[in-house]
Amino acid sequence: MEQHLMNTITTVAGMKMRLFEENILKYGVRCLFAGIYLTIGTAFGLVAAQGFVEFSPAIARVVYAIFFTIGLIVIVFLNGELATSNMMMMTISAHRKFFSYKKAAQLLLFCTLGNLIGAYAISFLLGQTTIFNAIDSNHLLYALADGKLAKSVGRLFIEAIIANIIVNIGIMGMLRTKEFIAKFIYLMGTISIFVLLGYEHLIANFSMFGIVQFTNPGALESFTASTILINWIIVLIGNYIGGGLIMGLTHSWLNQNDSQYFD
Repeated sequence: MEQHLMNTITTVAGMKMRLFEENILKYGVRCLFAGIYLTIGTAFGLVAAQGFVEFSPAIARVVYAIFFTIGLIVIVFLNGELATSNMMMMTISAHRKFFSYKKAAQLLLFCTLGNLIGAYAISFLLGQTTIFNAIDSNHLLYALADGKLAKSVGRLFIEAIIANIIVNIGIMGMLRTKEFIAKFIYLMGTISIFVLLGYEHLIANFSMFGIVQFTNPGALESFTASTILINWIIVLIGNYIGGGLIMGLTHSWLNQNDSQYFD
């Protein structure tokens, strides 16, 4: 009999798919909220880290990495629909024939679009607030965004793969823990790894680029429609390989019924 982790993942994925098929509007709102939550976490991390930039850029990056994770933790605790974790869950469930790969792909694309709309909607509102309306081109936000847009396609691809491996290490581990505080600490510890390393997470990039768009996009010469689109496409593919294939498909295979060793 399969053990707890695969059962939990396929049960959760099944609930997501049923909502997607039966009430796409409600599912879409959960996708919007995920983009909103992650962008709020991004904004909070940027503001908290900016105070340390002059003292120590290294410490500022650590502060940003830690506080950024709050957005993802909120998504988990409030049942937002995040495309990057769904890549793992949907691939496992499709591999186990709970639904087709086509249905899984439809849900993932819809979820990604919802995350994008949510991230840009809240970014627009944040851009109208005092603290973001007043930031200048020396802000940490622009340094981080410029660094993302300056990466080569190959580097984006590799870093996107690693980023979603790390994210889904966090999600899988969280699903095996019961206590609230344990989930919080585990997610904060794992998610902050990819942020501190500067790796590429599609929805986090939606959030960061959205904030740039509605504050001072002219501060970055690299901030053009083409560079942003290339970033999103490459990171989407890399994130799916990392989360869907490496973490999802591989763990589904590892936990097939012919094995005596289950997660």
